[in-house]
Amino acid sequence: MKKVPDLVNSLDLFRKIWQGRSFISAGGYSTKPESMADVAENTGNLIAVGRAYIANLDLVERLKHGWSLNKYKREFFYATRAVGYTDYPFYDAKDTTTISNNQSQ
Repeated sequence: MKKVPDLVNSLDLFRKIWQGRSFISAGGYSTKPESMADVAENTGNLIAVGRAYIANLDLVERLKHGWSLNKYKREFFYATRAVGYTDYPFYDAKDTTTISNNQSQ
């Protein structure tokens, strides 16, 4: 039986169009950071993150070491103050306000 392509959730059509060129995918990685490496390795995509990076300026170190992520504060997006952009803490093993990489934000 022929497999029907998932045209709603798949970027395969676009990967085919951009074949041989860099392809950047974004979306969903802030709530499923463990899928970043999986998608990059299986598709060759470059991965873009937004919300996860805003809340975790040390994101690379957190992902590298499997440390928990800060929860982003959506209610402060597009604000003109530092709250919700530059006031997130860096990782501290003694701090219990961060959430696990496997929990939804």
